[in-house]
Amino acid sequence: MWLIGVIVLALVLIFFIIAAWKTYDIAIRTTPIAKEKYRQRSRQENSTQFLNWYDQQNWQVWQQQSEDQLTLKANFLAGEVDQPVAIIAHGYHHTHQQMAKYAQLFQKLGYQVLLPDSRGQGVSGGFHIGFGWQDRRDYVGWIKQVQRHCGAVPIVLFGVSMGAATVLATSGETDLSVQVKAVIADCGFDQVYTQVRHRVLTKYHLIPEPTVWLASLLTKHFAHYRLQDGDIAGQVAKSSTPTLFIHGKEDNYVPLKSERVLYQACTAPKAEYLVANAGHTQAYQRNPAEYFSQVKSFLDEYVKDDHK
Repeated sequence: MWLIGVIVLALVLIFFIIAAWKTYDIAIRTTPIAKEKYRQRSRQENSTQFLNWYDQQNWQVWQQQSEDQLTLKANFLAGEVDQPVAIIAHGYHHTHQQMAKYAQLFQKLGYQVLLPDSRGQGVSGGFHIGFGWQDRRDYVGWIKQVQRHCGAVPIVLFGVSMGAATVLATSGETDLSVQVKAVIADCGFDQVYTQVRHRVLTKYHLIPEPTVWLASLLTKHFAHYRLQDGDIAGQVAKSSTPTLFIHGKEDNYVPLKSERVLYQACTAPKAEYLVANAGHTQAYQRNPAEYFSQVKSFLDEYVKDDHK
């Protein structure tokens, strides 16, 4: 009987090791082929209207070296001298082209636009997803790029899904520039570990523990951060930047309870826009005019362009 017990225990351990590897492989690791799929997906999910607008713009290509020496790239859409700049962060397993409609929105609001490809995605370097946690330092770097190219203009950080987590995490950095006047986070998650755990349970129907814990060890070894490190709500609690939280009430990918945790953690000036009958990343398409109005009202209150 003891031999049977050992065999069963070994099989269970092997199962969880395989599940953890698959979690790491799907959630964190990327490949050149995967990056191309992200680009195609980002274009396919846009309407012809927004793709045509994107393709007709005169984009400048910017790049920077991350603190861990990855070459990161972004597209910049210049406007008038001294116009404020919106830095727009895309979502998980996508590229900057996903954000075409939001880029057009900010252009209409009178902003210049910077669209980075996050690490491990698009044409930026690396083969691991930063899940907003590693990306926070990259976005501090993009803010410095804006300062070098555009001077002392107001800066707004905007992101959707993982991009929302990215800009929220960035807002809590101690060296965040005072030029960052506002943050807008559409359907962001409050913890990296919790979000990965939620997806393992709801999409793959695996037992989340110890699967995600073991996947975090793999992420630490290969990508140099633990999933538990990604405390987005903790960063929000340290932020003094006015923040608008947007979330679809029917979001099953990032549950609404994540927004509640983030909103309650925020001690900076804040507002929220909760959208009925909207799933994940669907707040804009549910009512574009209302979305535009909510964003404009928030920015009108907190972003003052002293150069004008």
